[in-house]
Amino acid sequence: MSPRKRLLRLMSTFSLGVLAACGPASGPSLLSRPETSSPAPEGGVAAYYDGNPQSVTIRDAAIAFAIASRITQPSQIVSFVNNVLRLQPPLTLAEVTGANPNPVAISDFDGDGTPGTMRDAAILFAIATLQTRDANRINTFVNTVLRLQPPLNLTPEQAARLPGPGFVPPTGLPTASPSPSPPPPPEDPSTPTPLPVPPTPTPSPPPPTPTSSPSPSPGGFNIEIEFIDNSLSPSQREVVLRAARRWEQIITGDLPDVALTLQAGSCRAGFPPTPLVNRPVDDLLVQVTGARLLSGPTSDGPGSLLAQGGPCGPWRSGIGDGLYPYGIIGFDPADLNQLEAQGSLFDVALHELGHALGFGLGEKWRSLLLNSGTSNPRFAGRQATAEYNSLGGSGNVPVEVETPPEGHWRETLGLELMTPSLPPPPARPALSRITAAAMQDLGYPGVNLAAADPSYTLPPEGRRLPPGEGLFLGNDAVFGPIGGELRLLP
Repeated sequence: MSPRKRLLRLMSTFSLGVLAACGPASGPSLLSRPETSSPAPEGGVAAYYDGNPQSVTIRDAAIAFAIASRITQPSQIVSFVNNVLRLQPPLTLAEVTGANPNPVAISDFDGDGTPGTMRDAAILFAIATLQTRDANRINTFVNTVLRLQPPLNLTPEQAARLPGPGFVPPTGLPTASPSPSPPPPPEDPSTPTPLPVPPTPTPSPPPPTPTSSPSPSPGGFNIEIEFIDNSLSPSQREVVLRAARRWEQIITGDLPDVALTLQAGSCRAGFPPTPLVNRPVDDLLVQVTGARLLSGPTSDGPGSLLAQGGPCGPWRSGIGDGLYPYGIIGFDPADLNQLEAQGSLFDVALHELGHALGFGLGEKWRSLLLNSGTSNPRFAGRQATAEYNSLGGSGNVPVEVETPPEGHWRETLGLELMTPSLPPPPARPALSRITAAAMQDLGYPGVNLAAADPSYTLPPEGRRLPPGEGLFLGNDAVFGPIGGELRLLP
């Protein structure tokens, strides 16, 4: 039997297993082992890689998610699991091709009436990764880490019917038994399928200029995004807003509200476009354009510098000393649509928001740099250094040599969000505990290290992205000038 036919046969077995999992039951099934199982096709793929059909590990869930994403060739599954899901230790080809013959049968976790979909598998992977069935944490993981569209919105009631940590189904909970619809037929297994890219929306009239994100909620850390023109489409604006919400999961402590006064055009590239006079800010206001870079020229053409960001204006004193309540971001208009199409806009926006928060910029960052101006600058923040060493690093966190501002982690940190080169799709950078801890060192209160991407590991020493690969964000950290006024609000 040809490899292609073997893989198609496997997908058929997987689909049958999905249907078998959704019959009437007293409680929701996580998965089921077919009562009659036949040996796996030679060289086939199965989700129970460890051979134990009574438990599902994070590795099993990762393979199941790959298969539900229509990735069927063993080598492509390994690449997807290791490069996109960033499983550690990395999955091997032998684990996939030598797997137990019982495929995972995934229930209808999201309640759409169709079991075994990519969304159901994403929920399974979230449970395995987080070891929780908390609705908010699962929604956040699926929407910000796996980036499925449309966003998942499990209710607490739905989440209560999910299998719990350790994959022990809850008891005594009512459950519906929908009549499942057959899953769609498998696509050509020779074509790899990356994580889904949000569909291009039907054009709609542009919103008024400028527009802001919704009013911040009381308490906690709030990033208000204001789009100063119509250069970003509605879907692109939504991506930037999601990136802001991701940072709010990392920084959770509230800063005192302030009133900001800043002259029009006092920052770079015409920011702010109109004067800010006693503008209330809780806790950070970031103005965004997709019409120009910040340091000029307006655009450097496709594929070079993608965006720029950083803080500007006056800094806080007292609580949050040295932190800035105002930041700016400019996307290169020559790259904006391509970034969205390839699914990279979220990561670029997340990176630039890191700079707007002060990563790599400002007096507080400079005060924590060692060996500045040499070939080996290091960030000496106590919290970031501790996280770096806990992951196997040695000494203070290495910083990339740049002229100036030495505003990124060194590329030897691998697929980390705040290095100057992000990995090309479908790989994704991690917002690691090192970066989250650096925000503690900069003075942000209530930093939640547990919200950092859990799968990040340091690569072998000296490893970098090959030249010419990845998304270039060097020279994107733009600072100042310092000026304007702040007034503490009661």
